[in-house]
Amino acid sequence: MRKGGFLDGRGSTRMDPMLRIRFLLPVLVFVPGLSCLMAEARPKAEPMDILFIIVDDLNDWVGPLGGHPQVETPHLDELATDSFVFTNAHTPSPACQPARYALYSGLHPVSSGWYGNYFETGVHEMAERLQSVTHLPARLQAAGYHTAGGGKVYHAAVNDYWPFDQWDEVMPVWEVPEAWWQRIPTRYDKLYHPFPEDGGAIWAELGIRAGYSLTGGPIERDTLPDGLMFDEMITAWALDQMDLPRSQPQFLAVGYVRPHVPYTVPPEYFDAYPLDDLYIPDSPGGVLDDVPILGKAMTYGLATGGDEAVVRRLGERYRRELIQSYLACITFVDTEIGKLLDGLKAAGRWEDTIIIVTSDHGQNFGEKRNWRKMCLWEESTRVPLLIRVPGQGGAGRQIGEAVSLLDLYPTLMDLAGIEAPDHLDGVSLVPLMRDPTAERGRPVLISWQAGNHALRSRDWRYIRYRDGSEELYDHRSDPEEQTNLVGLAEVEAILESMRASLPKETAPPVSPTARDHDFVDRVLLRWAEDGVPDWVEE
Repeated sequence: MRKGGFLDGRGSTRMDPMLRIRFLLPVLVFVPGLSCLMAEARPKAEPMDILFIIVDDLNDWVGPLGGHPQVETPHLDELATDSFVFTNAHTPSPACQPARYALYSGLHPVSSGWYGNYFETGVHEMAERLQSVTHLPARLQAAGYHTAGGGKVYHAAVNDYWPFDQWDEVMPVWEVPEAWWQRIPTRYDKLYHPFPEDGGAIWAELGIRAGYSLTGGPIERDTLPDGLMFDEMITAWALDQMDLPRSQPQFLAVGYVRPHVPYTVPPEYFDAYPLDDLYIPDSPGGVLDDVPILGKAMTYGLATGGDEAVVRRLGERYRRELIQSYLACITFVDTEIGKLLDGLKAAGRWEDTIIIVTSDHGQNFGEKRNWRKMCLWEESTRVPLLIRVPGQGGAGRQIGEAVSLLDLYPTLMDLAGIEAPDHLDGVSLVPLMRDPTAERGRPVLISWQAGNHALRSRDWRYIRYRDGSEELYDHRSDPEEQTNLVGLAEVEAILESMRASLPKETAPPVSPTARDHDFVDRVLLRWAEDGVPDWVEE
């Protein structure tokens, strides 16, 4: 198999033949053990270290992507000037579990059957497809890397359900103070604490137990263990890993929890975002009029009555507080990333380390009535993606070709000079980093719950739901995806091309519950009994 994922696991070509020929010659200059992108990059006698930073629920509200005009991310901004910035990167699935399992396994949900967040007992026993393939950390470990993981690297921590020994070093998951459990109606996953003192407005003011995590606010440091957020403990652990003497190249995976809900960080990070001066994303009336019913159902969220209804009940100030808190969390995690970058320099490893910064998926804040992720529109699927390779040419270049998190596995194989496994569904991004006119070869596939897919190209987003209904948006003129073009004669050729790019075969859900009634089905059943909520139709 060609390195970097140019061929799929079934041996068929995944790129136009002329593109493949065009990419072949530059890739042949790679020598195992070298991590040089460009001909002028200095030779290196040993593999480079890899610092892999994955941030939970970070959408395009970062300086390099310009998704929010007021965000302050000075450390990401600086890193972007020395990195390749992929401005059109997308998740394989807009939820934590399926996105991360796809990234590390190299298998898209349509190959693995992992289409959503599945938690029922024993579900890991049915994920044989995921367990049977070599995950990214294990492949690097087998190639001689020392692998270290801390924080939310997979979904639950650094391994989730899999007991394989792909990590040489693991940061222990922190213990949540017992008093924190008293703030909320149920024992919410320990990774995401702390909650606000009253447990959050959805619980404290409305008495709603479902979806109460959609909350935020400042947390005083004297209420935190040793005055530290969990993410700050992750940074301290990662800095220690950088300083340890070792004889192997290192793959250091750092998983930051914020800005996942609840949006709580210390008060100093709120100072940059005065509540009354915030930019608020627009969600005009009638925005869902041309959206199929399955798309509307995906906006429901988790709170009883729907997230949009709950935010409205709590008022405009609450909407602003959520956005303020999310922005504060972004600046907080940007500060932690800055500490890692400074630590890398202090350890003398800056010119010997490949750096990747990304997220598992995006996040909505009222756009198209959605307040979480878990839908197939831009704000839920678009993620930051920065790749820095020491000695590279073209530093700071923005790449607008649509790419996938699935492409990171084969890209790292290329950069590290390691033979890629046969099963990878992504393609290497090295050709795009070499040649600004190159193309990925096919649109990015995004799936959420079985049978619902989006395709993202450089200019278009196409969505097809499992009932056959469709959406099409032209990002050249409609970047906020306000107007569904399906039905217009002038886009029929685009529609036919997108339809032809959909997967011909897909794996069934690994979750037995999802095979019968998944999250979207349950919303539709509720609406069939109670009627579609007013906030959806207005």
